[in-house]
Amino acid sequence: MNSATEVVWAERMIQGGWVLARLDRQVLLLRGALPGERVAVRLLGQVGGALRAETVEILEASPERLGVQEAGSADLSHLSYPGQLACKREIVQDALRRIAKLETHVPLPVSSPRQWGYRNGAQYQITAQGAAYFEPGSHRPVPVRTDPLVMPELQATLERFPVGSSSPPGTVLALRSSWHSREVLGRLIGGSPEQAAEWALQLGLRGMSQATNRQGPVLWRWGKTSTLERYGSLLLSVGADSFAQINPAAMQPLFADLLDLAGTGDRAADLYGGSGAIGLHLSDRFGAVEVVESNPASVALGKQDAARLGKKINFRCARSDRVGLGADLDLVVVDPPRSGLDQPTRQALSSALPRRLLYLSCDPATWARDIRALRGAGMELVWLQPYDLFPQTHHVEVLSLLTRST
Repeated sequence: MNSATEVVWAERMIQGGWVLARLDRQVLLLRGALPGERVAVRLLGQVGGALRAETVEILEASPERLGVQEAGSADLSHLSYPGQLACKREIVQDALRRIAKLETHVPLPVSSPRQWGYRNGAQYQITAQGAAYFEPGSHRPVPVRTDPLVMPELQATLERFPVGSSSPPGTVLALRSSWHSREVLGRLIGGSPEQAAEWALQLGLRGMSQATNRQGPVLWRWGKTSTLERYGSLLLSVGADSFAQINPAAMQPLFADLLDLAGTGDRAADLYGGSGAIGLHLSDRFGAVEVVESNPASVALGKQDAARLGKKINFRCARSDRVGLGADLDLVVVDPPRSGLDQPTRQALSSALPRRLLYLSCDPATWARDIRALRGAGMELVWLQPYDLFPQTHHVEVLSLLTRST
């Protein structure tokens, strides 16, 4: 063992997939180790306000460790599936204890029906070596010809990626398939319309579009722009770069729990509502449902689905903090990005104190921050449940219910 290394015991997993260990009462954050392992590490110094270290040797392995290496975005693929669920529960528990300052029971995440090959969407950097992911923690593209996390139709598309294609730096191809339709759609972000047409032909896509950047207008479009996928009890439209969950099968129990918790009433608001997957499910339970979403393309898809399904629902293209929230709302649902509630929306909810607030989060740390603020304003966390929508990775989804405490 190299004299520059130190030996530590890995304790538990925390937000971001880091494993916490201690050296002379200093907290270390590790990659490559699993909770309960004795490992040799090399110190990297302070990175982002914390002391980081890299694992160089496993001295005593966890019984949950599998004989495989971590694979790209599948950063927990070397851990048994029961071990993954236990780590994800610990991530949520740690966020509540450390950030929300709350001690409460956290159940194991609801498992995913598929542990591999579950993703119906992915995006890849286009390089001269073919499709690539960014290496975790860097901007170095790593070529990939096999992606064990995506569904078969996307894997077949990935295998057709040409090698030797030249593209401007940063060009990305977003792909979306569907377990319902089995179609594959694409959107080229960067590049040119001519290149988008070439990629559509080579990859055998059913539809393709091209834009200069994620927020920019579509400059070229061919074939289908959306396909249908089942979420909960509804067939809903998704596009190549739609904001939609990429593991529809694992969403089924989440939707069932969400609707049970939502109950019924006169008025409901769905903030950060995307194309209305949640709001459309609520439309039969509430007299009036308003979906608030700032992305015009998502709002257009939602209106299209509402008309096709005959659902009475109001879509408003606006930021969540620009919507007046009254105390007469029976239910507010929020499904924010990883950054959590923006400060104006958090303040608006703290002032309005809706009767019930359903908070769906893909980031336990920002969720815990918001839970602390909402509890301080007079709401009570009465229910929570993690869901494993992203097997083989450290990511975990959390659904929670808060109620007005007075």
